[in-house]
Amino acid sequence: MSNNELRAAVETSTRRRVGLGRGLESAIAGAEEESPPAHVWPLAAGDLRLSIAESATGTTVTVSDERGRSYAVEGDWTEDGVREAAVRAVAGLAGVSVARVTAAVLPMDDSLVMTLLLEADDGSRHAGAAVISGTIAFAAVEASVAAVGLGAS
Repeated sequence: MSNNELRAAVETSTRRRVGLGRGLESAIAGAEEESPPAHVWPLAAGDLRLSIAESATGTTVTVSDERGRSYAVEGDWTEDGVREAAVRAVAGLAGVSVARVTAAVLPMDDSLVMTLLLEADDGSRHAGAAVISGTIAFAAVEASVAAVGLGAS
């Protein structure tokens, strides 16, 4: 899958119908089920799958790997909330409990670069960066993978 195809897949979201009428949800099988789109994202460390599900209370970001492990984190609907949930999900998958996330998006030449500093509960610090070539959530996952060394030998 090319970067353009991946970007198009990310920007395309499926929407489910809500408010079908009083009691009608129970008459239609699966009307209330949420199945967020998951996008495969190739990384040097292997493939990670990122899904972002929205609900009435916020978003849930889930990151899973090719071994079937997954980690989900709830966040709010803002770009910052989704970014932080994505960072915490990757860190959780790597076994790092994050106390604080500091992020910055910086212009460099003709690109935007996301830099992250993760402060873990044990006091250790992890830093990573990624060129933003898609959504903020994908850049956050990429920078987080670099920060925690997910998949590094």
